[in-house]
Amino acid sequence: MKKIKLIITLLIINGFLFSIFSQTVYAQWGKNGVFIELTKNLNDIKNGEFHIIKKTGNKKISIGKTYATKSKKDFINRLNYYIKFLPDFKLPSKKMINRLWKSYKKNNTIDSLYFWGTTPVVKLSLGIMFIDSTAENSKQQSYFIEYKNAEGKIFNKGKTNILQYKHKADIGKILFKNVKMQGNSILLSYSSKPKYPSTVQVYRRTKVTEPFQKIHPIIGLTFNKTVFNILIIDSNVDSGLVYQYYITPVNRFNLEGNHSDTTFCGAYDFSKVFLPLSFIAESSDSLRGLKLTWEKITSQSVKGIVIERSNIFDSLFNKIAELPAYQTEYIDYNIEPMKKYFYRMKLVGPLNEETQYSARIFGMYKDNSVPLPPFGLSAKGISNGIQLKWFTVEPFIKGFYLYRNNNSNNKLKIIADFIPLTDTVTVFIDSSSELKAGYSYMYSVVAENTSHIKSPFSDTVSASVILDEKLIPPTNLQAVYEKNGIQLYWDNMRKINKTITGYFVYKAEKRSNTKLRKIDSLLFPESNNYFDKKIIKGKSYVYAVQSVGINDNYSKLSERIIVKPEVKIPLPPSNIQAKIVKDDVLISWEKPFDDNISTFNLYRFQRGMTTKKLGVFSYKDKNEYLDKTVSKGNLYFYYIISVSKEGAKSKESKEVGIRVQ
Repeated sequence: MKKIKLIITLLIINGFLFSIFSQTVYAQWGKNGVFIELTKNLNDIKNGEFHIIKKTGNKKISIGKTYATKSKKDFINRLNYYIKFLPDFKLPSKKMINRLWKSYKKNNTIDSLYFWGTTPVVKLSLGIMFIDSTAENSKQQSYFIEYKNAEGKIFNKGKTNILQYKHKADIGKILFKNVKMQGNSILLSYSSKPKYPSTVQVYRRTKVTEPFQKIHPIIGLTFNKTVFNILIIDSNVDSGLVYQYYITPVNRFNLEGNHSDTTFCGAYDFSKVFLPLSFIAESSDSLRGLKLTWEKITSQSVKGIVIERSNIFDSLFNKIAELPAYQTEYIDYNIEPMKKYFYRMKLVGPLNEETQYSARIFGMYKDNSVPLPPFGLSAKGISNGIQLKWFTVEPFIKGFYLYRNNNSNNKLKIIADFIPLTDTVTVFIDSSSELKAGYSYMYSVVAENTSHIKSPFSDTVSASVILDEKLIPPTNLQAVYEKNGIQLYWDNMRKINKTITGYFVYKAEKRSNTKLRKIDSLLFPESNNYFDKKIIKGKSYVYAVQSVGINDNYSKLSERIIVKPEVKIPLPPSNIQAKIVKDDVLISWEKPFDDNISTFNLYRFQRGMTTKKLGVFSYKDKNEYLDKTVSKGNLYFYYIISVSKEGAKSKESKEVGIRVQ
């Protein structure tokens, strides 16, 4: 009877231990091997040993054993040995090791070892965890555990899960939150959602061409309800440098997860950077421009200087220069003399930080150099006048004064108002009533720059008036179709012949034997354009223009030009759908992407019956309509037509049919 009771007791004990093993013997890959958690109960190893057998394929091999630590010295030696397999974690302090050892000896429970009782390095040192540093990541493997008592007999057995190598830890994504310079340190903050890391690795570099280096800053980890917060404090930074960082999460077995995105931070406080003093603009005769100067920038945190310019004091500034931080002057050559310009500057940091703008300053450049005279002056007689032409490539020329003698002496005098510069070639027609046929006249031109300094006289040329010269018809007639009509342009013939007093515009619809007719009164000679509003889209028109002279003489018609205003046909709506809503029919559609569409016309019909327009809807209206005029049992068909702003209609959309039940 006693023998039976003993067998039952052993079975119960064995079954209890086996159930513990089946629940607690768990293996997981770490960075430096497989970690096997043998038990969570320190009593399981108090008077015996765990023997570990590894199975790879069909092959089993004993790889080691573990037993309870026997002394404080043994405990410390184990801690120093096993921390090598977990390089991203720190050992407890000497004071904490003493507390852990006292609690272990007194209570003999994991829970009494505070937070440290959950760490692999302490579990390995206590003998309740084993690391297989020989594990092969290319093969599946599992482990068998044998518990032997003090007499060396196998008291119980356990088995781990089957392991497949895992090169990345299953840790939540690391999200960057913020970075800033505080005092002499750079502070970076990150967060992670469920499946939090146990610690992180921090990597840093100063140049994008260099590899990242692992650093060991202060790392703070906090948990706030559902978010795991990570704070990095890097105090080992040099003022003025820019650093690039990323962090890699690590689980409690030192297996790494996916690293964060990289971020930049400068070891400086750019808000404390001050703009340079004595920002001044001065006219420089020798350099022929405005010279901007300022004091040297001493801050190492400044990468560059931006100069902006405007013709207006308080708006429309444009960037004209990006300069290195060491520069203290800039010459603005792209200016006109005697014109006021406004300037401002800002400083830029290594990460494109920007200061506020400086106070605005202004400058005005006066060009004291004497401009060169115009060249290539020529003169030829035309009907009732003399045409003159000359050239200039001198910068900052504002215009010209034209001189001519009279028919009684050779003294030159100004004969026209100031002639403004419009191009490198200037054409002028002298049609003064003082000119007489049969006489020769001498001419010369003087240029004036924007600083009001005149050039010497140009070469002198002469020409005589030619009577009854025929007018030249307008040239280069062009037409542009615009929204509400047709715009016509042609060359300004007054530049060639000052006797032209205006223009007539002719028009006709394009047909066989088209006859052109005047469409308006005489246009002013300065008006070398005309806008025709009286058109019908889709029709073609023919235009021509005629010059009119001072003596009511007319040129021939210019070359004809044909214009046809195009009418754009809009697209119909697509995806027409109909569905029953209670006893009504809801029609919906998709609008074409065409801002020229004005409205949509919705139609309904029944086979053999007249089509009915249900409504007109604006492009901005909701693209659906509820038809409440239907009757049960009838079959209805719907379609939609788009109408453009010009009244052009699209094709009918696809029909959609529905029977009202």
